[in-house]
Amino acid sequence: MLRDLKRQYIPAAQRSSAAVLLTAALATFGAVPATLAEPAQAPTPGSGAELSSAPPEANGITYQVGHSPVPETEGTATSKDGTPISYFEYGKARGTAPTLVLVHGYPNTHAVFYGVIEELASKYHIVNIDTRGSGKSGHPADTSAYTMDRLNEDFLAVVNQAAPGEKVTYVGHDFGGIIGWDLLAHPETRDKIANYVTFSSPSFEQWSQWLRTRTQLGDQPFGLLDVASQMIRIPEFWGFLVPGVPEASWAVGTFDAVVRYFNRLSDEPREAGYSNADGLAQARMYQANFGDRILHPRYTKLENTPPILSLDATQDRFFDRDFVYSMDAQQPEVTHESFEGGHWGLATNPKDVAAHIDGFVARH
Repeated sequence: MLRDLKRQYIPAAQRSSAAVLLTAALATFGAVPATLAEPAQAPTPGSGAELSSAPPEANGITYQVGHSPVPETEGTATSKDGTPISYFEYGKARGTAPTLVLVHGYPNTHAVFYGVIEELASKYHIVNIDTRGSGKSGHPADTSAYTMDRLNEDFLAVVNQAAPGEKVTYVGHDFGGIIGWDLLAHPETRDKIANYVTFSSPSFEQWSQWLRTRTQLGDQPFGLLDVASQMIRIPEFWGFLVPGVPEASWAVGTFDAVVRYFNRLSDEPREAGYSNADGLAQARMYQANFGDRILHPRYTKLENTPPILSLDATQDRFFDRDFVYSMDAQQPEVTHESFEGGHWGLATNPKDVAAHIDGFVARH
């Protein structure tokens, strides 16, 4: 296992570590352009609404690129703190079919779901959200505006406007999955969700419990090896938590370069026009939540949850299976299903992903 780990991930780790050191140095000496030192503003319409050009096929997987493949209707909901949250609707009219609410992760906008939407729009009413700090939604400058509580309020604002009176199927990729777990921890938001689909995205509480368990004396030495195995997969993530690093790294393009490097390793597409403002603002979601929730988890086990499906990518370079399955300790009723692809496999293999979602909804 360690031999494979070194061969596959050490080069990425070295490259990412160099990026973090460079950006930390830039931040220390104040070498951050004024344009990024100022509060981030929402990008111009359409700046994050497409995926970059890519080969039509790689490893037998068809890419979904370009603008929305089906008609989309744009709407805006106002969250409790006044932040405008953009969302886009597709497929069946409200109230005529089950509603899917799609929430993307980092670094993405709602466009990452376009391939899945094309497969499911004929059967569902689909609501696709730009999270705060991304796409056409508001980009608050204060890190405290990106706590899980604020993100939960964004979800309520959108579903109360786009799917009033309904229970929806929530589909969360990457950080969107983290948001989904937190929605299940609160009765007000949990009651809005009929089914929950996550893409290998453990919650902060699951992070906390896993780290505590795997670092206990009785789990050694394999516990620490598992922790090291997981942490080395996401070296750029830790840079988010260092003051000044996100600002400097997006200014010089190092974080974006690291993400593109991982995309190339996985033969996966990147969104075109993803802005520095989005990269910086969305990094604040980690800064606002990670440390506090790891040190002070809000729950140890979720209760009274709806059916949960974890879609586990067979080639996910960011999360190993031990870590992904740790969520079962807090929510044993999780169903795991695998699909071919990497971390962004929802964009490269949308037919398979959509089939899993459709089958799960049909069963429940």
